[in-house]
Amino acid sequence: MLLQNNIIPIKIACRPSMKRERQCEFSSGITHMIEELTRLKKLLEELEEPLDRFDEKLFTEIVQAISISRRDEMTVTLIGGLRFTEML
Repeated sequence: MLLQNNIIPIKIACRPSMKRERQCEFSSGITHMIEELTRLKKLLEELEEPLDRFDEKLFTEIVQAISISRRDEMTVTLIGGLRFTEML
């Protein structure tokens, strides 16, 4: 019993720091997402006019992933976590 009583306060004491740690991780993730979205906005604003040909450098800077599902859907993920899904 004494051992259990000694362990319980330790577990309870750890919970607030775990909560703070999760909040910090969440805030850090949001901050990173905002930075990436700001970077995406800046890259797009630097375009003087609509593109008339494929720009490989711009593509590699803003596209993180492309996936195609079994339902013939293509999902493009951009920096900042933006996702666009289109039917093929």
